[in-house]
Amino acid sequence: MRLNNRYMRDESFKIRLKNLPLKEKLILIGSFVTFISVFFPWYADMDKFQTGDMFLGITGPLYLTGLIVLLASGASFGFIMMKINGSTFGKLPIKEYQLHMLFGGVALLMLVIANSVFFHSKFGTNLTEKSMGIGMLMSFIGLLITAFGSALMIKSKEVDFDAEGRLDPLIDLKERTQQDLDPDMNEVLQDDLETQETLNDLIETHNKTDDANRF
Repeated sequence: MRLNNRYMRDESFKIRLKNLPLKEKLILIGSFVTFISVFFPWYADMDKFQTGDMFLGITGPLYLTGLIVLLASGASFGFIMMKINGSTFGKLPIKEYQLHMLFGGVALLMLVIANSVFFHSKFGTNLTEKSMGIGMLMSFIGLLITAFGSALMIKSKEVDFDAEGRLDPLIDLKERTQQDLDPDMNEVLQDDLETQETLNDLIETHNKTDDANRF
């Protein structure tokens, strides 16, 4: 029974993931790539003694920038995963695309700081060679994908169902007269009224004639 329930949950997750809009899929993929990039080499160096070091995103003298990238990308990834699982943080103070752009902007700032410091001429004066690692390239690619997904989210102009408001009727029936609603029907009714008045006059004249004959 437990295996069946687990299988059903897995299948349900696959269906929800498959039905996820393209913009959210891009943000999910981009944030995941950025998240795992910190566990790959970000940069490497070589000194004049032909010895060098290689640092991951969360190691080395600039580990703090990698840690912030990890947290920012993990936040975007976790937010989309929560939507897939049907749970949310409730009503956010900012729009969803602004949230992803904020996390992406923080991560991008950390990457710029890390590269500007590492490749500065005063950083490691004994180093003869500095190179960017695969992890750093993955970070930029992941942020680019995330930014593209956020741009699609802006373009789609999603309807916010949490917003409070009211819809006014397109036509105020109280202010419309019967003639405005159906002029032809109004003309027919007017003819009927005239016919009815004529009949009433004939009946009244007939009744007066009968009364006179009786006397």
